[in-house]
Amino acid sequence: MTSSACLRETMLPTDRSTARSPASPVPLDSMHRLHDLCREFDLLFADACTRQATIDLNELDRRSQSLIQSICAQIDIIAADCTLEEPLATFRRGIFQREVLKWVWLNPFMHTVWSKPGGCAGSHAAIRALCEDECELSTYTDVFFAQVLRCSMGRQHREKVRAQAEFMAERARSVSGEFARILNIGCGPSLDVQIALERLRTRNGVEFNLVDCDAEALLASQRRLACPAAGNVRITYDRADALRSVRRLVKRGGGKRFDAILFGGLFDYLQDRPIELILRLSKGLLNEGGELLFSQVAPDNPDRTYMDWFGDWRLHLRDEAQVRALASGAGFTPDRVRITRESSGCAILCRVRQ
Repeated sequence: MTSSACLRETMLPTDRSTARSPASPVPLDSMHRLHDLCREFDLLFADACTRQATIDLNELDRRSQSLIQSICAQIDIIAADCTLEEPLATFRRGIFQREVLKWVWLNPFMHTVWSKPGGCAGSHAAIRALCEDECELSTYTDVFFAQVLRCSMGRQHREKVRAQAEFMAERARSVSGEFARILNIGCGPSLDVQIALERLRTRNGVEFNLVDCDAEALLASQRRLACPAAGNVRITYDRADALRSVRRLVKRGGGKRFDAILFGGLFDYLQDRPIELILRLSKGLLNEGGELLFSQVAPDNPDRTYMDWFGDWRLHLRDEAQVRALASGAGFTPDRVRITRESSGCAILCRVRQ
């Protein structure tokens, strides 16, 4: 997607003195306020583009982040009024793209997110960048990536990777046999596997089955794990979606079971029914005492509108009660389910014991 995409004009009135209806001044004021904020954003970055050699990038970062927060807050106000659903959608397709997104898309990271390599905004490339890259402000478009790295949802990716790594390392240490077996579905770039292996240098052995439907993600994992930190390690790679993968493993049988199964943030992109089916099948793939971990972004995360409007990054959001219902629907009893949140508070971690 590029900033030269065809844009449609919104139906927002141009003459505010005559356009307001006495019966509905607040909705029109809300839409005009949003337009004013977007126009201010456009002027700010037009000036930054013109004065690139002399612009104070830290001040640009501060002012643009404040504007983005105000824009998102105003969108939330308007979205709460169901009568403004269509005007808001028209505004998003027109003025918002022309005055805001045309600047956002100039940043390489944001362009990658909008392009959705691998079929979703949360591609292996995006997750790797969020967890490993740093941002030094060297050009005016860098502020967009810097703000993503600072936001709560950016932090939750890093916290979640650490929690997943600790889960795999802990489960591997708990196995007394020669090899601990770990199944990681939706592995992405395997940042968590790399961290887990660094923590397992002295362990006897561990076998990872890494699954992802994106071939590029598996290649990235293979490059990352080519020289694992731990000594006695077996790693297999399988290109498949989650449901196909667990069905295939169940069909194969042969007594192969896992000490840990991890789904990471995969369920953020799936409806309830396939999740319950995947969990039910996975239950039969766990060894006695084995554990399963999945995460879920919560609806009260503060970056919900920011992700949607500025990143076209849309998730299925669930709270703790809904996560418990998924585990229950898959046949796990309540005493086997433990729910926490990672430290940013944006994502729920659900750990289930066989």
